[in-house]
Amino acid sequence: MAPAKPPPLSRARAPAIPVAAALAGGVWADQWLLWDVRLWLAATLFSIGLWIALCRSGRTWTAAVCLLLSVSTLGGAWHHWRWSVVGGDHIAGWTRDGPVPVKLRGTLSETPVIVPRKEERVATGIPQFDRTICTLNCVTSQCGQDQLPVSGNVRVEISGHALDAWVGDEVEISGQLSRPPVARNPGGFDFRAYLRVSGIHAILRADEPACLRVIESRPGVRRLFSHWRRNLEALLQSRLSERTRTVGVAMLLGSRGQLPDEIKDAFQNSGLMHVLAISGMHVTILAGLLGLLCRLLELRPNVTVGLVLTGVVGYTLLTDGQPPVLRSLWMIVVFLAGRPWFRQASAAHNLALSGLLVLAVNPSHLFDIGAQLSFLAVAGLIWVEVWPDNPTELLVRGGVNAAQDESVDLVEPVVAPPIESPTWQQRMLGRARDFVHLGLKTTLAVWVLTLPLMVRQFHVVSPIGFVMNLIVGPLSIFVLWAGYLLMAVGWLIPPLALPFGWCYDGSLHLLLLLVQTSVELPGGYFRVAGVPDWWTAGYYLLLAAWYVGRQVDPRWMSQLAERLEGSGTSLVDRMITRTGEATLFIAHPAKLWRPLMLWMVVGLGVWLWPGRPDGLRCTFLSVGHGLAVFIELPGGRALLYDAGQLQDADRAQEIVETALWRRGRSKVDAMVLSHADVDHFNGAPGLLEAGAVKSVVMHPSFLDLTQSGVVSVSETCSAQGVPIKLVWAGDHLSYDADVKIEVLHPAVKRNYAIDNANSLVLRVEYAGRSLLFTGDLEAEGLAALLRKPRMPVDVMLAPHHGSRTANTEQLAAWANPQLVIASSGSNVDAERLQATYVNSTIATTQDRGAIEVSISPDGAWSWSGWLK
Repeated sequence: MAPAKPPPLSRARAPAIPVAAALAGGVWADQWLLWDVRLWLAATLFSIGLWIALCRSGRTWTAAVCLLLSVSTLGGAWHHWRWSVVGGDHIAGWTRDGPVPVKLRGTLSETPVIVPRKEERVATGIPQFDRTICTLNCVTSQCGQDQLPVSGNVRVEISGHALDAWVGDEVEISGQLSRPPVARNPGGFDFRAYLRVSGIHAILRADEPACLRVIESRPGVRRLFSHWRRNLEALLQSRLSERTRTVGVAMLLGSRGQLPDEIKDAFQNSGLMHVLAISGMHVTILAGLLGLLCRLLELRPNVTVGLVLTGVVGYTLLTDGQPPVLRSLWMIVVFLAGRPWFRQASAAHNLALSGLLVLAVNPSHLFDIGAQLSFLAVAGLIWVEVWPDNPTELLVRGGVNAAQDESVDLVEPVVAPPIESPTWQQRMLGRARDFVHLGLKTTLAVWVLTLPLMVRQFHVVSPIGFVMNLIVGPLSIFVLWAGYLLMAVGWLIPPLALPFGWCYDGSLHLLLLLVQTSVELPGGYFRVAGVPDWWTAGYYLLLAAWYVGRQVDPRWMSQLAERLEGSGTSLVDRMITRTGEATLFIAHPAKLWRPLMLWMVVGLGVWLWPGRPDGLRCTFLSVGHGLAVFIELPGGRALLYDAGQLQDADRAQEIVETALWRRGRSKVDAMVLSHADVDHFNGAPGLLEAGAVKSVVMHPSFLDLTQSGVVSVSETCSAQGVPIKLVWAGDHLSYDADVKIEVLHPAVKRNYAIDNANSLVLRVEYAGRSLLFTGDLEAEGLAALLRKPRMPVDVMLAPHHGSRTANTEQLAAWANPQLVIASSGSNVDAERLQATYVNSTIATTQDRGAIEVSISPDGAWSWSGWLK
């Protein structure tokens, strides 16, 4: 007798998943197609019309594809409208790259916050001040005698403390208006695009708090919550010790401006940054606490849902609606929406619906690294739910067991002997084992999904974080519960807040101890070059296909294949049929894990394999008033000539590290420090601590131990075991057999009265071409160099950032360069330099951004600027 036909299969309904994927695809496409919004809307109307026509003709599969296509084009139109379209009176039309004096009037969109000045390890000599940051929704603008209506948001930065204004107040601010800076170096941070996500197109900088004047105070809900937030910050600071104060406020209210950089770095390097930064975990833990309290009070489900939603919405307003909190709020709202009616969709469907809501509010969040990591982490938690107990089952189709196979005969069940009840020790041991097992699976799932993005964005791998999350995970629940209860009880009944303050402070001490211990362990973390975008995209596509394939029953896939075979004969139907057949083939999990592993091993191996540039490549990084030159030798080794910036040492370090990672490197073979001016070396201690430098080269005159910055470099070299090599005129640096690197200045025992005259001058020769690096050479040092025989070069670094006294006609005649590059801020006079170097091309990092010079093995050379 023929076997019975299997019953029709029930399929989980999750329409939000393909819709969210289609909307995200349209938003992503707008970043590359650059279509006008009218073209996007026309494509949307065409897709909807085609969908209606196909539905009437009964072609449901083709119609479904057209409907998803209309969602994609609508997403592209929505992103283009939010990203590119501004009104004729928008403040963006007033801005220039340079500062313009202006007086703006409008409403504060947020309460001003204080950002403390950085404590520099190398003193710059330029006073640094605390800053007040806020956002202004403009109404009018006055430039000179003209006052015109304007619209749009402006980021306001005021030197000093301006705390008299609150969110919703109408204010007037005088300052310098300019465009936000763009990325000026390869792989650099694009601050303009970052602010544009929030609808901010300009920055207004004011010199003092008196530049802000409150015209009218307007009470409102957000103002009330801002007052409440400031009172809660004062409450937390009064109940916590000095060591835990800034961390405690940051964990509960998101105020990370007061956090020392070493604490931020410790959390990031230990893989525990998600505990410090307010994220979905914090909101979820708060919702769990509220749900637990409601359960203890035996409240009805609808009352519980109402109280939990009220709590998380209030917490969102309390934290000023930060994007991570908003994303978590949408997730919780979607999760709880059907609870009073006992209706619940799958977790994956809820996640996709949350993504739709996030993109509907702001489609640019698709490109936000915080949003990406947040959704991937939740996806990892969902993935854990379908993991089998036996890890080897991940490589094959799960979910259809032998009893569902038609070829397996059913046998009589065997009656098992009675099982003895386990003792309480066995039960406790079993629960502990299950807890560790679940923790390992959860941590592994989140790691698998988030690690590529973490490496690509933050360039750090923290193996210790895999273990520490098992300990810190449960501890963070206790820490946050203690903090939430401290805020609630301290606000309602202050005398009863003392024990909660003790619990919160003590648990924070333990958390900081664990974080500090984890980063001090050998091999706890290491810095790496980022993975390429193409590899990251392929990795996530293969992983998504593998997950989808595990969720689909093979019998349903067979039925779908049968439907595809007879779906139609038109060109569109055949294309959909072939696409569906290919999807069914690649989504088979037993086949897909092999290309996934091959992609991971081979793809990363090709990227991380030490490469050699085709010739010599020299990148003059744009660091403002300072200097950092990254030199890549044809043999594969690399040098760094100076690493400093006049104002921010961390910024100089970040620019250099980003340039290294962009080239697939994590360190240089040698860092040459020209002289002891902080704008040339204040980034060196940070690079040394990060392990980005193998050796340091300097002239003996650099070692002026009366300067605190020089002491910091020397002590850091000693602590990190980095050797210091002293060189002088006549020495050669042997890092590549095909490249001649000669020290021209200073002489062996020569030490001039000023640091600039002691600048270490290098001449680099390769394939018949030459480059001259001059540091800040001037005065007696410049005169000593010019007494040497003439040495024409192809490329020369303009000494002392292109200053008048260092760039003379005698130097122009002596070197006769074809290209002169000035590493400078906004004070360089390019026209005067051109008048001095009449026969040369002048390029400045202020105008061009990073400038790259390439010399091929046959002697051909070219240069280009990062800013076109």
